[in-house]
Amino acid sequence: MAELISLNTVLTGAGGSVVVPFVNKLLGPWVDEVGAAIAEHARIYRLQNSINVLKKAQKLAAEAGIDPKQVNLKVLVPLLEGASLEDNPSLTDKWAALLTNAANPAETVGVKPIYTDILRQLMPEDAQILDQLFERTELDKMVRHTPDPEVAAKPNFRKIVAMTHYLDLHSYNEDKAIQHAYESVIDNLLRQRLIVLALPGKSASTIFLGSHKPSMGGAFFTSLGFDFMLACSPPEALKL
Repeated sequence: MAELISLNTVLTGAGGSVVVPFVNKLLGPWVDEVGAAIAEHARIYRLQNSINVLKKAQKLAAEAGIDPKQVNLKVLVPLLEGASLEDNPSLTDKWAALLTNAANPAETVGVKPIYTDILRQLMPEDAQILDQLFERTELDKMVRHTPDPEVAAKPNFRKIVAMTHYLDLHSYNEDKAIQHAYESVIDNLLRQRLIVLALPGKSASTIFLGSHKPSMGGAFFTSLGFDFMLACSPPEALKL
């Protein structure tokens, strides 16, 4: 059996000494076991990606005043593995936010193991569509900047507003390759149950109940999709 390599040694050797205290808090007593597994399979490319995400998460935690807790291994291990494969800036931001929310002792946003599976399967163009829909919900208008705390305190408020606003999906390009790529993005988001297609002007509840035949007119978040986007948002941005 190969000699165990300290994760602190690996991170320091790769220029990530600044995140060592942060990582130790995340792993708790599992630091040696998980560290050995990471060190054994590490490659410079993946390690640098991991360090990049850890640095971003550390910064997000500091900005939100979060003293990170130990993260459940069912979430942490696949999260770190997925983050190590990502080098797109917009997606690494989501990995960092997901890690920060998972490490938040206040558990303001729940982070489920399935979120790492979803994020691993997203391409930048997929994330762009999700971001556009997320920006069009009432979360921005009535929760993030609300002057009325009673409005923000309503039960299930976030999910309700998410299901009453949709993203217009009408997009036709004469370049068949571009059009096909766009439709493939929508198909992938549907496959992961992050969005549901809907008829313009119809509420999401009627779509979920099967009252109307879906079309490419628009899309709503599913509850899974919206909660996933909350978990991938910086904690500072979600403060009321």
